[in-house]
Amino acid sequence: MESVIEVSDLHFAYRDGTTALRGVSFSLEPGSKVALLGSNGAGKSTLLLHLNGLFLPQQGIIRVLGREINKKTELWVRQKVGIVFQDPDDQVFSSTVWEDVAFGPLNMGFSSEEVTRRVNWALEVMGIQHLQEKPPHNLSYGQKKRVAIAGVLALDPEIVIMDEPMAFLDPRGQEDLKEILEWLHEQGKTLIVATHDVDFAAAWAETVLVMKNGVLLREGTRELLTDEKIIEEAGLRLPLVVQIFRQLGIDTETRLPLSVEEAVRQIRMLLER
Repeated sequence: MESVIEVSDLHFAYRDGTTALRGVSFSLEPGSKVALLGSNGAGKSTLLLHLNGLFLPQQGIIRVLGREINKKTELWVRQKVGIVFQDPDDQVFSSTVWEDVAFGPLNMGFSSEEVTRRVNWALEVMGIQHLQEKPPHNLSYGQKKRVAIAGVLALDPEIVIMDEPMAFLDPRGQEDLKEILEWLHEQGKTLIVATHDVDFAAAWAETVLVMKNGVLLREGTRELLTDEKIIEEAGLRLPLVVQIFRQLGIDTETRLPLSVEEAVRQIRMLLER
């Protein structure tokens, strides 16, 4: 299967001399759910900005859907790869919600009819049609987050990136966002979520990328999150369900559970022995 994203030996340093990425290489399959993990300063956000074409490689190569990202393709890649920033205030800035969601399609040169179709569809998908005439700055944090996601969906990207999407959301908002992610996955989108929430990553992701100080420590399946050595090196912690099973000394015939649902199933199996 052809990779949807291929990164090879990517390096990047900011103007103040701070090195943010050091030889990062990986590839992702279409339709995968990817968690990009690392503590603050690991280089997650910088990497995401490269995948969307907002930053261009200083050294190394990035290919998206088989095309190399460079100055000639940066506009194209921003239509194919949508990014939702951690803080919606960095992304939501128009005078009304409708205008904000329309900003991307208008910049891509779509006809007025196509812009209207895309915006109305995105507002409906995100359940915010009733907010379309509201000024974004009057909305709650969770509502602003939905507006930001709607703005990305209006471009109908094949790849959707979210930077710390759970940050500052209340429990209900987090559950809503998980449902949105699941819906996007069902639509065949490739999803990349940067987070330091190992419990969310363990329960949700299929592929895990672990970073530290601009270096990709390891790429693997979600079972990588049971590797105490890698997790500690990255400045993270083991998922809570893994900690509980290990501290209780529970012996499982299969792999350690990574979500509450998996833990419940394994405990029931143990009780039925």
